[in-house]
Amino acid sequence: MRRIKIAGLCLVAAFLVSVAMSATASAAAPEYGQCVKGTEHSESNYDSAKCIKLASEDTGLTEAERLKKGVWKWKPGVVAGKNEFTSKGGAATLKTKGGKTVTCESEKSTGTYLEDGTNKKEQTTVEFAGCKSSGFACTTEGKASGELVTRELIGEVGFENKLKKKTALKLEPGPTAAKKFIEFKCVGLEIKVRGKGEVAGAGILVNIKNDAMKFEETLKYKQLNGVQKPVKWEGPNPETFLESNFENTGYEQSGQEIESKVNNVGGIKYELNAVV
Repeated sequence: MRRIKIAGLCLVAAFLVSVAMSATASAAAPEYGQCVKGTEHSESNYDSAKCIKLASEDTGLTEAERLKKGVWKWKPGVVAGKNEFTSKGGAATLKTKGGKTVTCESEKSTGTYLEDGTNKKEQTTVEFAGCKSSGFACTTEGKASGELVTRELIGEVGFENKLKKKTALKLEPGPTAAKKFIEFKCVGLEIKVRGKGEVAGAGILVNIKNDAMKFEETLKYKQLNGVQKPVKWEGPNPETFLESNFENTGYEQSGQEIESKVNNVGGIKYELNAVV
């Protein structure tokens, strides 16, 4: 199962992984939840702590052996009151295809898994420190020199490749973000970051591991010459990436690079299950 967390900034995000969870009913995979060991033995239960195969599917075993293994149950969603996470990352870079860059020395974020019944989403805000472009300090209005703070971001998990059970997290501007990840200035240079075409749901993708219970996850945002890896998935907005506008010269495709370690507050474990 996979825990989530993250957050990603217009320019580099690191974050979070994201996902909503309902404590009652399962949604379509992938979804967040917990694989819990019970006391009832049944072939309709799962056969391991990953909750990815029913005991009844262990056709090479005897009925008694299947019943012995079948004690694991899938519990969708987060535990009430235990839906918070934080992240912490190192150097981050936002780069356009044209070569314009913003670099930051560190990242941190706080967020929550959304209990909206989808078991797929999260909300987060990301902060960066030591940020520069062309040698000038970059700053969000009202913050100290070199500090950048994203607007509200929403994360949603889905499949990059369902056949291969390869999952991804998409971060996009939230309802209060006015369709922008972030806006800031580097002395007189104004920079704006948005999702592709500024359409609803456009954002940035990062691969996220699945099918293991964890309280900690490292998200690795990757880009090459301004092109994010990946830029396509099988969720809403099948091709999606960042676009940056430096000094109102027009938006161009951008990528962000950073490694961010996400931790569930209190050490509680969740799994991103790609099977249920």
